[in-house]
Amino acid sequence: MRCPTLVELPPPPPGKTGWPWTVESPQLPDTMPEGKPWPHISIVTPNYNQGQFIEETIRSVLLQGYPDLEYIVMDGRSADDSVSKIKKYEKFITSWVSQRDSGQADALNSGFAKVSGNILAYINSDDRYEQGAFSEIAKCWSNAGANFDRLLICGAVQDFYNDGRLGVLHQPSPLRDIIAFAEGRRFLHQPGCFWSSDLWRRSSGFAGDLHYVFDNLFFTYLMTNTNVIQIVTKKTLASFRLHAQSKTSNYAEDFGSEWRIAMSRLAKMTVGPRGWRLRKWLWHDLNQRKMWEILACPDRRDSSDRFAAHIKADPLCLTLRPVLGAARRIYLRRFFEIA
Repeated sequence: MRCPTLVELPPPPPGKTGWPWTVESPQLPDTMPEGKPWPHISIVTPNYNQGQFIEETIRSVLLQGYPDLEYIVMDGRSADDSVSKIKKYEKFITSWVSQRDSGQADALNSGFAKVSGNILAYINSDDRYEQGAFSEIAKCWSNAGANFDRLLICGAVQDFYNDGRLGVLHQPSPLRDIIAFAEGRRFLHQPGCFWSSDLWRRSSGFAGDLHYVFDNLFFTYLMTNTNVIQIVTKKTLASFRLHAQSKTSNYAEDFGSEWRIAMSRLAKMTVGPRGWRLRKWLWHDLNQRKMWEILACPDRRDSSDRFAAHIKADPLCLTLRPVLGAARRIYLRRFFEIA
């Protein structure tokens, strides 16, 4: 479908101005400048009880002025006014459902099972796309030539608060160093990522048993197990809302523990040098966390006994600097009563 114009959409709520309430992206022509058709873009929005934000998200998708859009909304049977907000725009939405699911990843997998686009992406119902995001993606796609089936297009993402304040502007990281991704020093901010339908079919989708890092696991899988081509644009494609109810704000510790599970799973799926580097990193990380646990033990004899048991189970860990450092502290503390 072609994106509707501002005058075709329902009026914004009182007091709402600017993008995407009273401002729209310019309507693009029927074909690209070189005469080719625009790539078919499919967007999925998962939602659960985000009625206070979802209307802004929907409008930011619909007001892109894009000629060939497919938009699917997957609601998890929200208990707030989400469904009424969705119904307000249902004539402009390709498909929407409100049904129970087993989490965000499950809702997204169900949504992407319905799509037919060349370019896929999802935007959560508390975030928004920025003006002209889809036209920028289409231009990147067109410039890639024959490699369009392997594309992962990434743009900048702007953090923002409900009161209008801006946070960090995240530029996308290049897909090069797997360990930097494993350690969290590099990452792709999901709202600014678009990928080819071919890449999606080559993957197993989003891990339905993960709740926090399924998107980063998907991107890292593409880096390690496909011949993905990453295109980076500095244009700000999306904005990420920081608010008290978001997973990012409330479950930071769960992100870390689930990420280690995801990396263990990825290491088993990855062959060659990158798989070996992942397994080595996981081993180093496991030993480091084990040393922290042993050093936190208040009983000196117990900590040294636990350390000895760990060395017996994995003698090679003595080659790691964190283990050697822990050994020095543990035995000095036990035999010389040094804290």
